[in-house]
Amino acid sequence: VELGFFNGQATSKGNVLNWRTYSEINNEKFIIEKSIDGIDFYSIGEVSGNGNTSVSNNYSFTDYSNVSSAYYRLKQVDYDGKFEYSKKIKMVANQKSELTLNFSSQQLYVQGHYNWVEVNVASMRGDVVMHLTLNEAEYADVVGLSKGVYIISYITDNGGYGSQKVVVQ
Repeated sequence: VELGFFNGQATSKGNVLNWRTYSEINNEKFIIEKSIDGIDFYSIGEVSGNGNTSVSNNYSFTDYSNVSSAYYRLKQVDYDGKFEYSKKIKMVANQKSELTLNFSSQQLYVQGHYNWVEVNVASMRGDVVMHLTLNEAEYADVVGLSKGVYIISYITDNGGYGSQKVVVQ
């Protein structure tokens, strides 16, 4: 089996794992394995393979358990019992961060539990007018924003995210 990619996304319903194969030979199934520490893995589900095919196939599996962070890997199993492991990936559950905005002083302050946060300031048309990367508890100057309505969106290093509409007067 030629694995194209294996990745995941934390959602409000669970961790969604996605992968693609470019080709498959003798592929019976994928066993999805999970670990809390990245060392000891256990099976949490199976997805049937497509046997023999030379076309790309997309697969998905959702882990609905309520765990703040976990590691995942795929165990690809052939019909003859031979198997191979994918790389492992780490998922962090979505965590809303508190976003504190202060435009009266032309500054932006983001407060929460993270090491860094990426912030986009976008117009109501969706054009990004400012992109910032901030460290924990750091202020940023946002001087130069014209009067209007903006969407501030952010994502943190630990999976926190959010957005907020603001009015600059």
